[in-house]
Amino acid sequence: MAEAPRSEKVMVPPMADPSSENKATERIHFSILSKLPIKSINRFSTVRKSWSGLFENPDFLKMFCKNLVSKYHGNNGDDVGLLFNINSKNLSLLSGDKFKPLNMVNLPSQFVDYNKHLGILGSAVDGVICLYDVYNQKNIILWNPSNNEKRVLPTNYAEDLGGIDDCIPNICVHGFGYDTVHRDFNVVQYVINDNVYSDGSLDQTDSFWQVYSLKSNKWKPLDGVRLPFLQYNPNGLEVCLDGVCHWLGRKETNSQLFLVSFNLEAFNSALTPVDADVTESSLKLMVLNGSVAMITQHADPMSFSISILGQIGVQNSWTTFFNVASSPSIKNPIAAGKKGVIFFKGNEKDGKVARFDLTSGMIERVIDFGAKENIQQIVFYKETDQILSKKRKSTHRH
Repeated sequence: MAEAPRSEKVMVPPMADPSSENKATERIHFSILSKLPIKSINRFSTVRKSWSGLFENPDFLKMFCKNLVSKYHGNNGDDVGLLFNINSKNLSLLSGDKFKPLNMVNLPSQFVDYNKHLGILGSAVDGVICLYDVYNQKNIILWNPSNNEKRVLPTNYAEDLGGIDDCIPNICVHGFGYDTVHRDFNVVQYVINDNVYSDGSLDQTDSFWQVYSLKSNKWKPLDGVRLPFLQYNPNGLEVCLDGVCHWLGRKETNSQLFLVSFNLEAFNSALTPVDADVTESSLKLMVLNGSVAMITQHADPMSFSISILGQIGVQNSWTTFFNVASSPSIKNPIAAGKKGVIFFKGNEKDGKVARFDLTSGMIERVIDFGAKENIQQIVFYKETDQILSKKRKSTHRH
């Protein structure tokens, strides 16, 4: 009699946990989306309901911030030096990460005068920096420290005013950049014409914007353009990125603060995420790894928040990603470096600059220039052979 076949045990795999699969898929999606620009992420937020509040999700926010600060931006390469504006009268050049002193930079003769306080407008463009007299901003020089090439900008404002009587022109520089379409260096400024009447009242209706062209060596008025303008020293309130000049301005005193984005083809302005009563002294505009960023200093408690612009000219396009607690070593932010590095200066006139890493949340290194040295600006600078004199035939990008 045949034996009955033995029953075999069949191993049944455990049921997959749907929640685990969903979490794995979500991590993949987050990994991809976190590498995109803010503008693209906002666009994808309408694709799926779970993506509508990505910047409110702590896991996604952590991924995005890590990718943001680790990005490489071409202007901040290893061969780029740091140009320090010290006491508004001297420039010191240091090499990249190790802050190795290179040399003190000899200024153009026009800025050797002790009574002139120089400022650097924006950042270096192809090795060219724009110097201006802080207290008399019609005095402007484009200068290449590498070959000492320079161009003193014309100051023919008497012709620009058109013979207006009782007019007090006040010049305010706003931006320095490079026009990729016309391959030309440009400087943007606002000429404020205060017409003073017998009753002491002022009228600024004759004020105008104008743009300097290195190619033509002339200023060109921009007819009919009305934009929010800087009401303070432009140091830290304007940046240039990819040929577009950005600055923080108001349409009138104590009005709402706008970010203006300006090039020769279009003008845009959008409200900033700060209240109208926030003063410009607590704000700093920077370029953080290829994005326009604004650092806001808070008094109570003492801290800093960093917001990134998502899209030019779009309202409510700022997103706050970082909140940095203050410490005795850091006071005012003065520049943003590569891979999430922020430079802070210490106490006034102590001659120290701290390098803060957003990735680790730690102060990496402190540079000591010596007592009584007040660091005003840090500008990224790369040596080039850019020609600025009138013998120059064309401007090229390296």
